[in-house]
Amino acid sequence: MRVVLFLILAAATPLWADDASNFVTETIFVPSVSYVGDLVEARLTLLLPEGAVLLPPLSLPSQTWVLIRDVQVRHDPPFERVTIKYIPFAPGVKTLPSLVMGDITLDGVKISTNSLLGKESASELQPPREQLLLPHTELVIFLAFLFLIVLPLAIWRFSRPLIMLFRALWKRSDRHRAWRQLNKDLRKLQSKALSLKGPEFYTQFSLLARTYLGGRFDRDFTTLTASEVRVLLQPLPPAWTAAWVRLIYRADVVRFDAQEPPEQEKFADLEALRREAGHLEGKEAPHVDL
Repeated sequence: MRVVLFLILAAATPLWADDASNFVTETIFVPSVSYVGDLVEARLTLLLPEGAVLLPPLSLPSQTWVLIRDVQVRHDPPFERVTIKYIPFAPGVKTLPSLVMGDITLDGVKISTNSLLGKESASELQPPREQLLLPHTELVIFLAFLFLIVLPLAIWRFSRPLIMLFRALWKRSDRHRAWRQLNKDLRKLQSKALSLKGPEFYTQFSLLARTYLGGRFDRDFTTLTASEVRVLLQPLPPAWTAAWVRLIYRADVVRFDAQEPPEQEKFADLEALRREAGHLEGKEAPHVDL
Protein backbone atom coordinates (compact mmCIF):
# COMPACT_ATOMS: atom_id res chain seq x y z
CA MET A 1 0.00 0.00 0.00
CA ARG A 2 2.81 2.43 0.88
CA VAL A 3 4.58 1.68 -2.39
CA VAL A 4 1.46 2.47 -4.38
CA LEU A 5 0.98 5.80 -2.49
CA PHE A 6 4.59 6.78 -3.16
CA LEU A 7 4.22 6.08 -6.88
CA ILE A 8 1.05 8.19 -7.01
CA LEU A 9 2.77 11.17 -5.29
CA ALA A 10 5.81 10.85 -7.51
CA ALA A 11 3.63 10.85 -10.61
CA ALA A 12 1.73 13.90 -9.35
CA THR A 13 4.91 15.91 -8.66
CA PRO A 14 6.15 17.95 -11.68
CA LEU A 15 9.60 17.04 -12.90
CA TRP A 16 10.78 20.69 -12.79
CA ALA A 17 10.22 20.89 -9.03
CA ASP A 18 13.45 18.95 -8.49
CA ASP A 19 15.91 21.27 -10.19
CA ALA A 20 15.27 24.59 -11.92
CA SER A 21 18.90 25.32 -12.81
CA ASN A 22 18.37 23.50 -16.15
CA PHE A 23 15.82 26.15 -17.14
CA VAL A 24 18.25 29.10 -16.79
CA THR A 25 19.30 30.21 -20.24
CA GLU A 26 21.24 33.35 -19.30
CA THR A 27 22.77 34.91 -16.20
CA ILE A 28 24.02 38.50 -16.06
CA PHE A 29 25.62 40.15 -13.01
CA VAL A 30 25.44 43.91 -12.48
CA PRO A 31 28.12 45.00 -11.84
CA SER A 32 30.03 42.33 -13.68
CA VAL A 33 32.90 42.45 -11.16
CA SER A 34 31.82 42.81 -7.55
CA TYR A 35 33.56 42.97 -4.21
CA VAL A 36 32.66 42.09 -0.65
CA GLY A 37 30.00 44.50 0.58
CA ASP A 38 28.76 45.58 -2.88
CA LEU A 39 25.08 45.51 -3.82
CA VAL A 40 24.84 43.12 -6.79
CA GLU A 41 22.02 42.17 -9.12
CA ALA A 42 21.91 38.67 -10.62
CA ARG A 43 19.61 38.87 -13.67
CA LEU A 44 18.45 35.41 -14.75
CA THR A 45 16.51 34.46 -17.86
CA LEU A 46 14.48 31.24 -17.55
CA LEU A 47 12.63 29.20 -20.17
CA LEU A 48 10.09 27.14 -18.26
CA PRO A 49 8.09 24.15 -19.48
CA GLU A 50 4.46 24.66 -20.31
CA GLY A 51 2.25 24.83 -17.24
CA ALA A 52 4.96 25.81 -14.77
CA VAL A 53 4.12 28.86 -12.64
CA LEU A 54 6.92 31.19 -11.43
CA LEU A 55 6.13 33.45 -8.46
CA PRO A 56 8.22 35.68 -6.12
CA PRO A 57 9.36 33.76 -3.02
CA LEU A 58 7.24 34.14 0.09
CA SER A 59 10.34 34.41 2.28
CA LEU A 60 14.00 35.11 1.67
CA PRO A 61 16.62 32.71 3.02
CA SER A 62 19.22 33.93 5.51
CA GLN A 63 22.92 33.08 5.41
CA THR A 64 25.90 34.48 7.31
CA TRP A 65 27.92 35.11 4.18
CA VAL A 66 25.22 36.74 2.02
CA LEU A 67 22.22 39.02 2.47
CA ILE A 68 19.46 38.65 -0.15
CA ARG A 69 17.72 42.01 -0.25
CA ASP A 70 15.02 41.39 -2.87
CA VAL A 71 13.82 38.96 -5.56
CA GLN A 72 11.74 40.28 -8.47
CA VAL A 73 9.92 38.28 -11.17
CA ARG A 74 8.91 39.69 -14.57
CA HIS A 75 7.00 37.74 -17.25
CA ASP A 76 8.44 38.26 -20.74
CA PRO A 77 6.95 35.44 -22.85
CA PRO A 78 8.29 33.03 -23.70
CA PHE A 79 10.83 33.82 -20.97
CA GLU A 80 10.71 34.58 -17.25
CA ARG A 81 13.01 37.24 -15.92
CA VAL A 82 14.25 36.90 -12.32
CA THR A 83 16.33 39.62 -10.60
CA ILE A 84 18.04 38.72 -7.32
CA LYS A 85 19.55 41.62 -5.35
CA TYR A 86 22.12 40.55 -2.78
CA ILE A 87 25.16 41.71 -0.80
CA PRO A 88 28.02 39.21 -0.41
CA PHE A 89 30.18 39.21 2.73
CA ALA A 90 32.72 36.55 1.75
CA PRO A 91 35.00 36.33 -1.31
CA GLY A 92 35.21 33.42 -3.69
CA VAL A 93 32.79 31.36 -5.75
CA LYS A 94 29.66 30.38 -3.84
CA THR A 95 26.14 29.17 -4.49
CA LEU A 96 23.15 31.27 -3.54
CA PRO A 97 20.65 29.67 -1.16
CA SER A 98 17.65 27.91 -2.72
CA LEU A 99 14.61 30.05 -3.56
CA VAL A 100 11.14 28.51 -3.64
CA MET A 101 9.31 30.41 -6.40
CA GLY A 102 5.92 28.87 -7.04
CA ASP A 103 6.33 25.61 -8.95
CA ILE A 104 10.06 26.20 -9.30
CA THR A 105 12.81 25.85 -6.73
CA LEU A 106 15.64 28.00 -8.01
CA ASP A 107 18.89 26.41 -6.93
CA GLY A 108 22.49 26.20 -8.03
CA VAL A 109 23.00 29.89 -8.89
CA LYS A 110 26.71 30.48 -8.48
CA ILE A 111 28.21 33.89 -7.79
CA SER A 112 31.80 35.10 -7.79
CA THR A 113 32.94 37.79 -5.32
CA ASN A 114 36.32 39.49 -5.24
CA SER A 115 38.08 40.92 -2.19
CA LEU A 116 40.05 44.13 -1.88
CA LEU A 117 42.43 42.23 0.41
CA GLY A 118 43.73 40.11 -2.46
CA LYS A 119 43.59 36.51 -3.49
CA GLU A 120 45.36 35.26 -0.39
CA SER A 121 42.60 36.52 1.93
CA ALA A 122 40.46 33.96 3.69
CA SER A 123 37.33 32.89 1.84
CA GLU A 124 35.32 32.48 5.03
CA LEU A 125 34.10 35.14 7.40
CA GLN A 126 36.53 35.88 10.18
CA PRO A 127 35.56 36.54 13.80
CA PRO A 128 35.34 40.20 14.90
CA ARG A 129 38.67 41.78 15.68
CA GLU A 130 39.41 43.79 18.78
CA GLN A 131 38.80 47.49 18.58
CA LEU A 132 41.65 49.25 16.82
CA LEU A 133 43.43 52.14 18.49
CA LEU A 134 43.26 55.53 16.86
CA PRO A 135 46.40 56.62 15.01
CA HIS A 136 49.19 57.78 17.33
CA THR A 137 47.24 56.71 20.42
CA GLU A 138 50.32 55.25 22.08
CA LEU A 139 52.26 58.45 21.35
CA VAL A 140 49.48 60.57 22.87
CA ILE A 141 49.41 58.37 25.98
CA PHE A 142 53.19 58.60 26.32
CA LEU A 143 53.20 62.38 25.93
CA ALA A 144 50.33 62.73 28.41
CA PHE A 145 52.24 60.60 30.93
CA LEU A 146 55.37 62.67 30.28
CA PHE A 147 53.71 66.06 30.71
CA LEU A 148 51.31 65.18 33.53
CA ILE A 149 53.58 63.05 35.74
CA VAL A 150 57.24 62.94 34.72
CA LEU A 151 57.66 66.61 33.82
CA PRO A 152 56.08 68.01 37.03
CA LEU A 153 58.18 65.64 39.13
CA ALA A 154 61.34 66.68 37.28
CA ILE A 155 60.50 70.36 37.65
CA TRP A 156 59.79 69.91 41.34
CA ARG A 157 63.01 67.93 41.85
CA PHE A 158 65.32 70.33 40.05
CA SER A 159 63.56 73.54 41.02
CA ARG A 160 63.89 73.00 44.78
CA PRO A 161 67.46 74.37 44.89
CA LEU A 162 66.38 77.32 42.78
CA ILE A 163 63.41 77.97 45.05
CA MET A 164 65.62 77.80 48.13
CA LEU A 165 68.12 80.14 46.51
CA PHE A 166 65.34 82.52 45.53
CA ARG A 167 63.98 82.49 49.07
CA ALA A 168 67.43 83.16 50.47
CA LEU A 169 67.96 86.07 48.09
CA TRP A 170 64.49 87.41 48.84
CA LYS A 171 65.10 87.16 52.56
CA ARG A 172 68.45 88.85 52.17
CA SER A 173 66.80 91.58 50.14
CA ASP A 174 64.20 92.03 52.89
CA ARG A 175 66.99 92.37 55.46
CA HIS A 176 68.77 95.03 53.44
CA ARG A 177 65.47 96.75 52.87
CA ALA A 178 64.87 96.83 56.63
CA TRP A 179 68.34 98.33 57.16
CA ARG A 180 67.81 101.03 54.53
CA GLN A 181 64.38 101.86 55.93
CA LEU A 182 65.77 102.07 59.45
CA ASN A 183 68.42 104.61 58.42
CA LYS A 184 65.82 106.65 56.61
CA ASP A 185 63.46 106.64 59.61
CA LEU A 186 66.29 107.39 62.07
CA ARG A 187 67.17 110.55 60.15
CA LYS A 188 63.55 111.68 60.23
CA LEU A 189 63.20 110.98 63.96
CA GLN A 190 66.49 112.72 64.70
CA SER A 191 65.34 115.83 62.84
CA LYS A 192 62.32 116.20 65.08
CA ALA A 193 63.75 114.83 68.33
CA LEU A 194 63.80 118.27 69.92
CA SER A 195 60.14 118.95 69.16
CA LEU A 196 58.80 115.65 70.51
CA LYS A 197 58.13 114.93 74.14
CA GLY A 198 59.72 111.94 75.79
CA PRO A 199 56.81 109.41 75.56
CA GLU A 200 56.04 110.36 71.96
CA PHE A 201 59.69 110.20 70.90
CA TYR A 202 60.33 106.81 72.48
CA THR A 203 57.09 105.42 71.11
CA GLN A 204 58.42 106.06 67.62
CA PHE A 205 61.88 104.91 68.71
CA SER A 206 60.51 101.58 69.99
CA LEU A 207 58.54 101.10 66.79
CA LEU A 208 61.68 101.67 64.69
CA ALA A 209 63.70 99.14 66.70
CA ARG A 210 60.98 96.48 66.66
CA THR A 211 60.21 96.97 62.96
CA TYR A 212 63.86 96.60 62.04
CA LEU A 213 64.27 93.42 64.11
CA GLY A 214 61.11 91.99 62.55
CA GLY A 215 62.37 92.63 59.02
CA ARG A 216 65.89 91.43 59.85
CA PHE A 217 64.83 88.10 61.39
CA ASP A 218 61.41 87.66 59.74
CA ARG A 219 59.64 87.58 63.12
CA ASP A 220 57.02 89.75 64.81
CA PHE A 221 58.62 91.89 67.51
CA THR A 222 55.86 94.49 67.85
CA THR A 223 54.09 92.86 70.82
CA LEU A 224 57.06 91.30 72.64
CA THR A 225 58.26 92.48 76.03
CA ALA A 226 61.92 93.16 76.76
CA SER A 227 62.21 89.77 78.49
CA GLU A 228 60.72 87.98 75.47
CA VAL A 229 63.10 89.86 73.17
CA ARG A 230 66.02 88.64 75.31
CA VAL A 231 64.93 85.02 74.89
CA LEU A 232 64.43 85.41 71.15
CA LEU A 233 67.83 87.07 70.58
CA GLN A 234 69.84 84.48 72.50
CA PRO A 235 71.58 83.15 69.33
CA LEU A 236 73.34 86.55 69.05
CA PRO A 237 76.47 87.41 71.00
CA PRO A 238 75.49 88.22 74.60
CA ALA A 239 76.68 91.84 74.37
CA TRP A 240 74.55 92.45 71.30
CA THR A 241 71.51 90.86 72.91
CA ALA A 242 71.95 92.95 76.05
CA ALA A 243 72.23 96.15 74.00
CA TRP A 244 69.00 95.48 72.13
CA VAL A 245 67.14 94.55 75.31
CA ARG A 246 68.37 97.76 76.99
CA LEU A 247 67.13 99.95 74.12
CA ILE A 248 63.69 98.32 74.03
CA TYR A 249 63.36 98.28 77.81
CA ARG A 250 64.35 101.97 78.10
CA ALA A 251 61.82 102.95 75.44
CA ASP A 252 59.06 101.05 77.26
CA VAL A 253 59.93 102.66 80.62
CA VAL A 254 59.86 106.19 79.19
CA ARG A 255 56.58 105.56 77.35
CA PHE A 256 54.69 103.97 80.22
CA ASP A 257 56.07 106.24 82.99
CA ALA A 258 55.65 109.41 80.90
CA GLN A 259 59.26 110.45 81.60
CA GLU A 260 61.05 113.36 79.95
CA PRO A 261 64.70 112.38 79.41
CA PRO A 262 67.34 114.95 78.42
CA GLU A 263 67.85 115.72 74.77
CA GLN A 264 71.39 114.29 74.82
CA GLU A 265 69.99 110.88 75.82
CA LYS A 266 67.58 110.92 72.88
CA PHE A 267 70.43 111.45 70.43
CA ALA A 268 72.59 108.91 72.24
CA ASP A 269 69.85 106.27 71.98
CA LEU A 270 69.38 107.05 68.29
CA GLU A 271 73.08 106.52 67.73
CA ALA A 272 73.04 103.33 69.79
CA LEU A 273 70.18 101.95 67.72
CA ARG A 274 72.05 102.75 64.50
CA ARG A 275 75.21 101.14 65.90
CA GLU A 276 73.53 97.90 67.02
CA ALA A 277 71.74 97.56 63.70
CA GLY A 278 75.08 98.13 61.96
CA HIS A 279 76.55 95.23 63.91
CA LEU A 280 73.84 92.92 62.55
CA GLU A 281 74.49 94.16 59.02
CA GLY A 282 78.27 93.95 59.24
CA LYS A 283 80.53 91.16 58.04
CA GLU A 284 81.13 89.95 61.58
CA ALA A 285 77.43 89.36 62.17
CA PRO A 286 76.61 85.67 62.74
CA HIS A 287 74.39 83.97 60.20
CA VAL A 288 71.51 82.95 62.45
CA ASP A 289 67.78 82.56 61.94
CA LEU A 290 65.55 83.04 64.93
